[in-house]
Amino acid sequence: MRKLFIAIAISIAALADDFNASAETEDLGTIDIVDQRREDLRPESLNNPFRLNASQISGAEVFTAEDIKNLQPKDLWDLLDKATGIDVSSWGRRHPFEVNLRGGGNLVYVLDGAVLPPDMTKILQKIPVDMIEELQIVRGASALNLAPLIKTGQMNGSTSGSTTGPIGGVAVGYVLIRTKRPKDRSTVLRGAVEMYARGNTLAHKESIWTGDTFETKSGVKGYFGGMISAYDRPKIDDNWFDGSRALAEALTVGASYGKAEVNLLIYNDVGYLEYQRGVEDNGTRGTQRWYLDPIKTRMWSLDTKIKWSEDQTSIIDLFNSRYEQTEFRGGNRTFANPHPANNIDHVVSSTGGYGLRHNVRFESDTILNASYQQTKTKTVDFENYKTGVSGWSIGAEQKLFDNALSFDIGYRQDQKRIYYDKSSATAPERMENKKLPVSKALAFGLNARPISMIDLSARYFQSNQGTHSDLDIKSASGDLSAEKQKRYELSASAAPFAAFNAQITYFVVDVKNEKSATSATYSCGGDICFYYDQADAKRDGIEAIMRGTINSESTYKLSWTHMLGDERDGVEQLGEFRPRDLLTIAATHNYENWRFNISGKWVSAYSSSDPGGNLWTDLHLGDYKRFDLNAIYAFEFGGKNEGDVTIYGRNIGDEQYATKYHRTGGGYFYDRGRVVGVELALKY
Repeated sequence: MRKLFIAIAISIAALADDFNASAETEDLGTIDIVDQRREDLRPESLNNPFRLNASQISGAEVFTAEDIKNLQPKDLWDLLDKATGIDVSSWGRRHPFEVNLRGGGNLVYVLDGAVLPPDMTKILQKIPVDMIEELQIVRGASALNLAPLIKTGQMNGSTSGSTTGPIGGVAVGYVLIRTKRPKDRSTVLRGAVEMYARGNTLAHKESIWTGDTFETKSGVKGYFGGMISAYDRPKIDDNWFDGSRALAEALTVGASYGKAEVNLLIYNDVGYLEYQRGVEDNGTRGTQRWYLDPIKTRMWSLDTKIKWSEDQTSIIDLFNSRYEQTEFRGGNRTFANPHPANNIDHVVSSTGGYGLRHNVRFESDTILNASYQQTKTKTVDFENYKTGVSGWSIGAEQKLFDNALSFDIGYRQDQKRIYYDKSSATAPERMENKKLPVSKALAFGLNARPISMIDLSARYFQSNQGTHSDLDIKSASGDLSAEKQKRYELSASAAPFAAFNAQITYFVVDVKNEKSATSATYSCGGDICFYYDQADAKRDGIEAIMRGTINSESTYKLSWTHMLGDERDGVEQLGEFRPRDLLTIAATHNYENWRFNISGKWVSAYSSSDPGGNLWTDLHLGDYKRFDLNAIYAFEFGGKNEGDVTIYGRNIGDEQYATKYHRTGGGYFYDRGRVVGVELALKY
């Protein structure tokens, strides 16, 4: 990969004449090798495996490949942190990232049809954002046919691990990641270097993407593409110990003939991750020297569509992923004693499954859908378990008055099965062949468009007996009750002209018997487990979004999420565990061959952190403003080839903010601060 970057740098010099000659050419835009209007990405298309009803579209947010280019995120988590109503908290431990959507709750992550395994926080950090064609956040989880609403495997680690405060048994939304496919013959080379406000190390990333389409005399149409991508972000120094690197490879192939279509993604990566050292209130840094070397991911996803007619489609998804890591950890692995004996853990976790969907439309105004999904996860580490989740859904949407009014209804149920749960490879099962209570969900939606510029939506969701991601859910004070959730969303939008499109949403999340880890522990098969308690929780707020296009040259987007209430057992917690306000901005302006972009985020302060039942109060978390800037220059070379150069800066205000505080030995985990870089992309 270093040779690739050197080759790109040489290409800059060799193409200097073409670069200068193109200075007077028309605006060519940035590199775009994928058709952004392909049929399987349209929200209401029957051929979209993640099709949304009309009432659900206003609760979804999409980042296209062009958006990703404009935003220049560090990684996928950085991209998610720019979404409306999402706050990503980062801490340098075994669960590196936690995503809160409108104040909390679990999310389900799906990559090209593959439901991602429990270790997705480490997996997604390494996935190149350049291979993403579209990332969609579906809020409210009222689209019941997308994926199981409960997660297979263990997310938070009930034994010998820490949790992340309140956990809900049923997801509050989905993150859907769709990868690129070529639309013509093309090869794209990218290379970038970055430097930081502190420390004297340089980071770099490189990638090459190539692909083509084909059509045979027999009528078979298809495509094939491949990518190799790498990055290396060395640690600032041993005081920070925050380095990471990865090498990723991806292959995508698809073909269609008659009524059938097949798409295959094969993905593989290997990486390294250091656990950042926290800073305690007194300024001392954590002494532990923990890191992962290596982290490996192998994944494939196969989807098959049969288009029986324009109004009827069947979709079959098959997928498998394997996650492997070697963790160098232990309380006595410190910078003074970096190589103690017997403090290495090896983890292997695999998740596989399949999904079946069928969409049918009658008389152009009635749509029915049905789905069935099954996933299984097996993990071997200091804990050993095998679990599975199976579920099915059915839904209907009815359109009236030439689509001016539509309503939808959906029902889903999922069930988790524990095939076995051990504390070690040799210890007896703590649980075996146990089916947990069925999780049932019901959703309604209504969408009205009284005039072309007005859109009104209402969504309601309720679930009963949601199961949990942890296998050992025990209380020190008695039995725990079934969890129940209710969620309401009301949205109104107006688009009187292109320069002004506004939307406001009121949302409520009402959870009965929400589970949360306590600081009390017990022995479970030689390990330490946390006891849980339960409480009734209620969160509500408003979300406002404004966006528009001005004179076809400039675009803007402004979003504000404001929590009105955040209660737990009737006690108000506004501004304690989560920020009360999130504000995001993004703007783009085109001028001749230049494109200028700015994005920003403001997060209000909060004062408490509860990782793993260890409650910390009177903290200084959040309370920061972050701005990212970049300028992209597009040019032609060699007659028909295209390229662009991007100069970018992240966190240009150099704010060293913290979003998480860990227990003693950890402390605050601060952002690195300002980073500036330059990227070159060449398309042949």
